[in-house]
Amino acid sequence: MTIAVIIRTRLFALLGLIGVGAVASGCFDAAALTQAKLDEAARLRLEDVDLGEYRITLPRRPGGNAGGVVQFHAFGQVANRDLTGIQESLDQADSLIRHEMLMAVRQLQAEDLTEPELTLLRERIAQVMNASLEGDPVQGVGFYSLSFNTL
Repeated sequence: MTIAVIIRTRLFALLGLIGVGAVASGCFDAAALTQAKLDEAARLRLEDVDLGEYRITLPRRPGGNAGGVVQFHAFGQVANRDLTGIQESLDQADSLIRHEMLMAVRQLQAEDLTEPELTLLRERIAQVMNASLEGDPVQGVGFYSLSFNTL
């Protein structure tokens, strides 16, 4: 054997030991990694469903809190496998959903609608939709358009 071959084989053996040592020394939670991959795959299979357009007048509150008008066109993110059933359910429960949406949004304060992420409004819309549809299918809420004007 030549010296170059000996050096090369020892170098590969050394690199192999370093690789095994690096893998063996690291700690990981297999269940957490698996769950993270499943969650990521589920997000990739979400579809947007039109939840409707709303124009809701907020009442004036005692103590100087002015009312306002909020207009929005919302969409919900649902699993692809549930898409057809959800669209049919939305059509069937339209009047009930509109009533519940009116009641939920009218409980908001003007400050809730000026918050940059609109977290409370998104949560209320998701709650109304999931209460009206079977199986809590709405996993996220977004807006095609949104405006809020104080009176």
